[in-house]
Amino acid sequence: QDSALVSTLESRRKFLTKRDSLSKPSLPLEKYAGIYEDKLLGEVVIAKESTGMVMRFSNSFQFVADLEHFQYNTFLAKFRDREFSANAFLNFNIGSTGNIESAKLQVLDPGSQIDFDDMELKPVQRKKMDTTDLKKKIIAELQMQFCVSRSVSVSPQLKNVAV
Repeated sequence: QDSALVSTLESRRKFLTKRDSLSKPSLPLEKYAGIYEDKLLGEVVIAKESTGMVMRFSNSFQFVADLEHFQYNTFLAKFRDREFSANAFLNFNIGSTGNIESAKLQVLDPGSQIDFDDMELKPVQRKKMDTTDLKKKIIAELQMQFCVSRSVSVSPQLKNVAV
């Protein structure tokens, strides 16, 4: 088990030394921001805040990480809660259209109890409603209600009933 730990640490050290420190993200930082989802993790929100990029897990307030660009489309996720000792790489996969297709987390500390290996974050596509269509639907509904209420006739017997 110790040899596996040493091997893991050595491979990570080699990875860090190969880092292209001059690289930049493929997309503007705002494009990485959004809501992502995994079957087990639930929703994960990545946002550009005043302190930089931040990743928050909706199902656990303890899972908050500050994101620092590492290289290319990989960010270093530094979890704020030190109990986890689980800094991780967050690697974004960019599709041929230039949009983010998914993101994967890889924990850096081999002794960590957190394991993200089988989890893949997918961007949540929220359907945007066309406000012009919405306005037309509301007006049509109101006109229908108005026409129905105007066409209801009140019988002469009910006109004198006190409400």
